[in-house]
Amino acid sequence: MKKKLVVLLAVVMMFAFSASAYAATFSDVSERSVVEQDAIKKAVALGIIEGYEDGTFGPDKTITRAEFAKIAVTAAGAKETATMLEANASAFKDVRANSWYTGWINAAESLGIFKGDTNGNFRPNDTISNQEAITVLLRLLGYNDNLTGTWPVNYVTKANQIGILDDVNIVASAAAKRGDIVVMLGEALDTPIVTYDKDTNEFVYKQTTKSGSSYITLLDDSFEGSYVEVDRFEPVNQVRNVADKTLNWNVTGRQANISENTNNNQVNKDNTSGNMIIDENTAVSHNAEGLFDLENHQGKVYYVTEGGRRYARFIEVESYIQTVTDRVTLDNNKAKVKTSTYNATKDAELSDDADSNYKNTSFSMYFNDDDQVYYVASDRDFEDKAYYVKSLTASSARLVGTKTRTVNMSDADTLIYDNGKFVSPSDLEAGDAIVEIREGELYVKVADASGDYTRTEVAQLVTGSDIWQHKATIGGKKYVFTESKTEKKENNEAIDTITTLNPNFYEGDLEAADVTSEDVYNNNVKFLLNKDNTIAAIIVDETSTGTTLYGVVVDGGSNGTWGKNMSSITLFTQEGYTVTYDFAKGCKGKPDGNQPEKWMGQPVSYKLDADGNIKTFNEFKSTLSNGEEIKVKNNAYLVNETNKLSISLASNVVIFEVDSDEKEVDVSLVSRSSLLSGGDFSPETLTGDKQIQMGFANGAAVYGNVDAYAKYETNSNNSVKALAYTTTSSTTKYYGVVKAWRFTDADHAGYTTGKTDFAITLVGDDRVYDLADESSSVSRAGAGHFIVYTLSGDELTILHNYGKNDTLAKNWSKQVTGFNDGWIYFSTADGIKPAIDEFNN
Repeated sequence: MKKKLVVLLAVVMMFAFSASAYAATFSDVSERSVVEQDAIKKAVALGIIEGYEDGTFGPDKTITRAEFAKIAVTAAGAKETATMLEANASAFKDVRANSWYTGWINAAESLGIFKGDTNGNFRPNDTISNQEAITVLLRLLGYNDNLTGTWPVNYVTKANQIGILDDVNIVASAAAKRGDIVVMLGEALDTPIVTYDKDTNEFVYKQTTKSGSSYITLLDDSFEGSYVEVDRFEPVNQVRNVADKTLNWNVTGRQANISENTNNNQVNKDNTSGNMIIDENTAVSHNAEGLFDLENHQGKVYYVTEGGRRYARFIEVESYIQTVTDRVTLDNNKAKVKTSTYNATKDAELSDDADSNYKNTSFSMYFNDDDQVYYVASDRDFEDKAYYVKSLTASSARLVGTKTRTVNMSDADTLIYDNGKFVSPSDLEAGDAIVEIREGELYVKVADASGDYTRTEVAQLVTGSDIWQHKATIGGKKYVFTESKTEKKENNEAIDTITTLNPNFYEGDLEAADVTSEDVYNNNVKFLLNKDNTIAAIIVDETSTGTTLYGVVVDGGSNGTWGKNMSSITLFTQEGYTVTYDFAKGCKGKPDGNQPEKWMGQPVSYKLDADGNIKTFNEFKSTLSNGEEIKVKNNAYLVNETNKLSISLASNVVIFEVDSDEKEVDVSLVSRSSLLSGGDFSPETLTGDKQIQMGFANGAAVYGNVDAYAKYETNSNNSVKALAYTTTSSTTKYYGVVKAWRFTDADHAGYTTGKTDFAITLVGDDRVYDLADESSSVSRAGAGHFIVYTLSGDELTILHNYGKNDTLAKNWSKQVTGFNDGWIYFSTADGIKPAIDEFNN
């Protein structure tokens, strides 16, 4: 049988059983497997098995043959038959009339699911073995002694083939235990029943129609009219009666009604809808997310009718969710997410938000028990809001979260759902987290979360719009801020603006905290999420200072200077921000302020104290390369063949690419995937026109070079957790000689009355180039001048302008000669290469 992600809801009902029969929980099952706990609750809720008066279930207790006869007859839907046969004489010599088990054993014998021994005895008080119980379960499904082989091997083998034994670990000949019995029974209920075809000597499935392929399960056959199948659950949200602690729940599904016709067994499934009642004894199974997370799932609702009302007894969710961060599309019975494709039902749907152009944090794909996508929802589809309880009175509560507000909340009018039970508002405490289902009527107590706040990013909410969405990364996952900046425009003019807000930050006492995102980067925070995955509130005083962080030095401090007594340093951090940190007193590894050339542009690791100051500071320890080529191998490794080094990149590796811009360190973050997909690379020295300002001496800026490097730090698995490497711009340089630069007629591009130096022509090139920099002296290149330049279309940027041989001799290693009517040969220290050989003069 296909394994399912199951949410189970067993409702305690006083209906023809003792209080323990529908006990929501048992005191001795909490340590059992999830499968066993769910199977127990399902069997109890269906009335197939009972617990004991002392509140235990006894999963390790053995079970008698008489007790199992009762279980099997109930599972067969034949309780009425057992009642009618209570006073009848039994076919077995050792079964007395009018004993508690007489009717059950007579019914079991009548149904052909139980047989006695060769002496005509039933042995009602003997313990039943696993192989005997398996035999009875298979007879409930329609199998009989026509199975190939000898007993008990033939029955045990078949049970294993059809999945009855998937979740138990038993010895066939050993005494059966109650826990194992309910697990096997749960599988049997969801297994198709069969009939024996004498003509073919085969067991064939019963079908809903003569030529159909939809099979009848034991559940269909035995519990007809006691459940509805639901294609999409509605939210559980309407309070019915506070005093009775009951909720109304709207259910629309297909009623299972089985009837015989002259051709074949047939199931007629009619639409049924209306309210189900959920009361204070409602229990959610161990592996459920919660009673209030049923929305959009598929499954069955088992119920009983009492006083004209239907009471939900058991909710079985047969669907499961897969969450993705990329948009989902549906086409031709397929659901596609980037390069991944999933099977989908013919009537699969996208919610309006999932089908829109919104950029959401995530999308939920709902799969049925055939592993087909039937619905896709967006985070934005869920509306319930979460709050922290700041304070309580007898009739109201002060809530903080998305907003700060006071709501009416009294014991007489409001229900709180807490860990499977409905409680009163007076049971809440300040600091509790709740989700508001219905204002002033229904709330669900939830748990908050914690994690390192490491990143904030901004993106358009709708492609091409002026609506922006702010996201925070906490604990490695992305969440949307509750509020973000929105600009509405008409005719390109702003008509309405909502100011961008940071997340709602609170101190530990739930007073508003006067901080921004930047103030809490790299701190461990507590946070609360709304149902739509947006951040409702962040508590910022739960800090953790033991985390190692990574950055690149971009300045010597808040004032840009260096010195022995430097008290701060400026880093480009792993979150993508430039932050100035103070050094804590006695900081280990604090850099020498007289050595800016050692630290500028260097990757470092550091830790913060509780005040956000640096308490430890270190260079990266390992060097992969000294300018040699680094190759990408096997989509996971960086290899330097010269140094015989090979390192793997951790999945959450932090990667810095270090360059320079306008004489300053220029750092950017690189994703692991883009680095690996980008192919081989060679770290380059930041030198020449890439020199970096290192500090000040005698009031003047001091510049220097940063040597080529690729440095890294490893984790305990010897994988790289942080990597930094230098690189320089790959912009192509060109070389040429100016032919003309002052135009006196309008036939030349760039001609402007009174300003005749905004364009030039080059020797051997008929094009006229506009100068990108019209005011800089380097752009005023006269005829015959040798220039080094870059191009963007027809726009030319002059990098170097050499007008005289003595200038060249002073600044570079080789004079320029022979440039009267063509290209030249030139070599300089800044990396300019020889021109094409045939043009050398």
